[in-house]
Amino acid sequence: MEPVNTIETMKKQVKTLKEYLANKCSIPTDELNALKNKYGKIKVVSVVPEEPSRDAEGNILNCEVYFFALRRPNKGQVRMLTSFAKQRKEDEFIESAIKNLVVGGDMEALEDGIVYMGVASQIDRLLKPYESFLVSA
Repeated sequence: MEPVNTIETMKKQVKTLKEYLANKCSIPTDELNALKNKYGKIKVVSVVPEEPSRDAEGNILNCEVYFFALRRPNKGQVRMLTSFAKQRKEDEFIESAIKNLVVGGDMEALEDGIVYMGVASQIDRLLKPYESFLVSA
């Protein structure tokens, strides 16, 4: 008869990174709620700078991950960021977007260039609507 509570039977079988990260957010729920009350809509960006370690079956054992809360930009922020984009000032665009839109999370990790670029790569998605349409009237 097999023991019921061995390490192997208790280990959660997680194959995908998205599943692994689902319950790992380092930003407390009460902090996220406070940010939502202050800024409205909040998105959480997770950045995994390196390949996670996995067991023989491909399940994730350990993973370096950082989480950031991003607010939806207001019109003034969109105008400022659009101005940088039109002038092709990419560094100012990214720096200003992160400074103004990242409102919580593992802020000290932004000093790591890979983590910084991970957040920056998601800014573009935050600044675009899901869908917009132009139709003839």
